[in-house]
Amino acid sequence: MNGAPSAHRPIFIIGNPRSGTTLLRLMLTCHPRIVIPPEAGFAIGLLGAHGGFRGRPGELERFTADLAASAKFEHWKLSAPVVLFSLVLGDVGYH
Repeated sequence: MNGAPSAHRPIFIIGNPRSGTTLLRLMLTCHPRIVIPPEAGFAIGLLGAHGGFRGRPGELERFTADLAASAKFEHWKLSAPVVLFSLVLGDVGYH
């Protein structure tokens, strides 16, 4: 696999409300190399607005641009290019 070493690629963990995600976030935040943003329901709404990912040209770039334009994105402390890079590599896991 090409790209950044796996230790530097972002991962995304998505959970349902009232399922223990706040406790998990608080535990993981204790690690110095882990950044956990506040809840990100806005990202799920964007995904729906974009119709998911179907391999259409430029869809990941448009989604990432809209995501980065959200006022809440700055709380993630990630750059749009890092998120796009991870999406293009297909390294986003849903757990």
